[in-house]
Amino acid sequence: MTQAFDFFTQTALPTPDISAAQAGRFVQERYGIDGVVTELGSQQDANFLIEAPAGKYVLKVSNPAFTVEDLAAQDAAARARGPLRTRDTCSLRTGRPRRVFRSSS
Repeated sequence: MTQAFDFFTQTALPTPDISAAQAGRFVQERYGIDGVVTELGSQQDANFLIEAPAGKYVLKVSNPAFTVEDLAAQDAAARARGPLRTRDTCSLRTGRPRRVFRSSS
């Protein structure tokens, strides 16, 4: 369940605490993707670029302050951005279906 976050009373939105090494282990164990992991900047989430022999991937660890509806809107914006190949996966928090977006380049 999403914790309530009051954007008006907090000075900063805490980002998920996950390292590039942890992200690399996760995608290798969960998806069998082994590659070079680079942390991408983000103000609210933890995002990583994984460059593997099979292609480039982005792992997004969503901030728990955002609701399922917020994440659905972010997913819709990513799909509207252009040609992305997706692979179904699940939310770490809820276990419900989510998507992993893979760059088409």
